[in-house]
Amino acid sequence: NTFDLITSIAAFEHFLDVPSVLDEMLRVLRPGGIFWGCIHHFAALSGGHNVGLRLGSITDFPFGVEPWDHLRKRQLPFHVPLNRWRVHQYLEAFQERFEIITHKLDGLEGEEFLTPEIRNELSKYSIEELTMHNLII
Repeated sequence: NTFDLITSIAAFEHFLDVPSVLDEMLRVLRPGGIFWGCIHHFAALSGGHNVGLRLGSITDFPFGVEPWDHLRKRQLPFHVPLNRWRVHQYLEAFQERFEIITHKLDGLEGEEFLTPEIRNELSKYSIEELTMHNLII
């Protein structure tokens, strides 16, 4: 019951125990307080953190790596901890503890790499999950 605002940018995807982090946020946030977060979710083209840091759009991939490698063949290992949560998992976990005022997927990336073959292979993911970089809550 201390803070009016908690912000997080590109951190939640690295928390391996998201429920514990949310419980701690709930503990320290004042009643009526607000969380604003931008989560670089795992299903995004760059969600496996294996295409390098980009300031603009992704135009190429490391040698031997195909688009969405982290969801498909996993040619490159992860170099940082990643929790692999889906968008719906974040939304459900947040909704259990907080009132979600709004949320959206943002930051279009990779649409040009989503071939029919890849789309079929990754059919358990929505097109938005695959082509949007961030979940903003």
